[in-house]
Amino acid sequence: MRRFGLPFLTAVAVLLLAACRFEVSSSVHSGTVKDANVEEPLTEGARKYERALEVSNQVLDRIAAHDYERIYRENLDPAFRAQLDHETFLRMMQQLEINAGPILTYKRMQWAFDRGSDKGVDLLASTKIVRHQKGWLNYQFVFRDDGNYASLVGLHYASRKN
Repeated sequence: MRRFGLPFLTAVAVLLLAACRFEVSSSVHSGTVKDANVEEPLTEGARKYERALEVSNQVLDRIAAHDYERIYRENLDPAFRAQLDHETFLRMMQQLEINAGPILTYKRMQWAFDRGSDKGVDLLASTKIVRHQKGWLNYQFVFRDDGNYASLVGLHYASRKN
């Protein structure tokens, strides 16, 4: 498997700076600890996060379609957009594809949700495992844990071994 180079890591660092970081208080996921890349229906405890899964999949579909403009406009929370200007976001998304290659596949019903908080704000992170042409990435979509899960307040991605 190819390791991603410095430009890729720089893009990750910039997104992490623009996004939030939080301490996890509870987690639920499909699959097992040994194999998290498993599709299965949402459990009873995870059904309340169905909208977060739908938005996460929607953003991945838009990344695959190079519809970065729409992600910025429709999927990023205004507070996130205030920290990350439009041009920087577009460049980072383009750099992601240059370094990782296009998205080849992901499992729509693979899911992991982590609840936590940052600076008194309750957050939910939805993690998706995605295969790109040059390797595998974990994407983490961060939402306010308000039950709505309509827009992202953070977006992280990092290489993974699969």
